[in-house]
Amino acid sequence: MTEEIVNPFPSPPSHYRLYTQHNLNLLDLLRTRTSTNDHDPISPEKQQQTLSDQDQVPPWDLTTLEKPRADWIIEQGGYETFGDFWPVRAARSNICRQLHSLVLIFPRYLNATQHLRKGGFSSCISKATVCDALFWYSHILMNN
Repeated sequence: MTEEIVNPFPSPPSHYRLYTQHNLNLLDLLRTRTSTNDHDPISPEKQQQTLSDQDQVPPWDLTTLEKPRADWIIEQGGYETFGDFWPVRAARSNICRQLHSLVLIFPRYLNATQHLRKGGFSSCISKATVCDALFWYSHILMNN
């Protein structure tokens, strides 16, 4: 009896194959020729017309290759990747509020402001780092 080995990790979505250097160069050329900014819509007709002198222009919208807008992610409270929604604001801020009840992560005898001005805290962890670590730790615990 033959058993098939199954990959424990999900396959990436098929659209990752669209991020070729050729397609990214076409996107840069399209933005340059149309004098548009990132995330400005360009109709498929205008895309085909603008890049008519180029080889292998895809029929789909090249602007889908642009990086996501951070301001939209903050407005929506998270982002979606590979079908999963990842929150960025609400859960993190709750953990940050809880962080204030934790014991100080640097000795009390240090004057924090003076030490920061000198570029110190090399052996100390910032509250933001602890906040991020607690957020991801709690996210792992909630999803398992």
